[in-house]
Amino acid sequence: MPPKVIKEVKDLEPPEKTHLDISWEGVKALAEVLPAGSLLTYGLQQFIQQPLEKRMNQFYKEVADAINNHTLQISELSSNERFVSILLQAGNIYMRNHQVEKLKALRNAVINSIETPTYDESMQTVFLALIDRFTHWHLHVLDIFADPRIFHGENKSFGRLSTISRFENINPFFATHREFLELIFSDLKSARLIDYLWDSVEADAMNRGLSSVELTKIGRDFLEFIKPV
Repeated sequence: MPPKVIKEVKDLEPPEKTHLDISWEGVKALAEVLPAGSLLTYGLQQFIQQPLEKRMNQFYKEVADAINNHTLQISELSSNERFVSILLQAGNIYMRNHQVEKLKALRNAVINSIETPTYDESMQTVFLALIDRFTHWHLHVLDIFADPRIFHGENKSFGRLSTISRFENINPFFATHREFLELIFSDLKSARLIDYLWDSVEADAMNRGLSSVELTKIGRDFLEFIKPV
């Protein structure tokens, strides 16, 4: 018997009451006790609920399309508790974000959890939380570290630059947002995705080409978890 193909978003069979439903019930309950509560409820429904529902439907559609492209069997997925859990977790995060890079990472995470379910489930939950917490610039910096051709450059003089200077050359945005770049480095190191020996921008500048920034094992696993599908 051929595998069932997902044709519509509803075929993913989301739960009868989603996080959106629960949140919306709370908003309505609050609005009803305020002056002109019914009018406020109506306004919130028009300007908040509908866009959120649209965003959630878009997420399920993207996941359904990806599943179809990979000819996965829905009969197996419907009974896969791991898949259902990560789908709901990722969907909840998707609702709170709009940056394209992060939305793609969430969709990729769901599909990769099906195709290569080698990561510990607890680690998958941690990775999803990182996608939620990080900006798209965090993901961009990780991609640069992961690609030696970009980070080390083809020009020999590039290798003598400090890590900060390399990023300022790679993307002009960082040249005018150095403190933000430092914060990104700190976040990534705190999450154990990268590791480096210097403890300040000044120390990195003094070491220049001797500076060592490396992706950790967790960092490589994280990028594998959100890689394009």
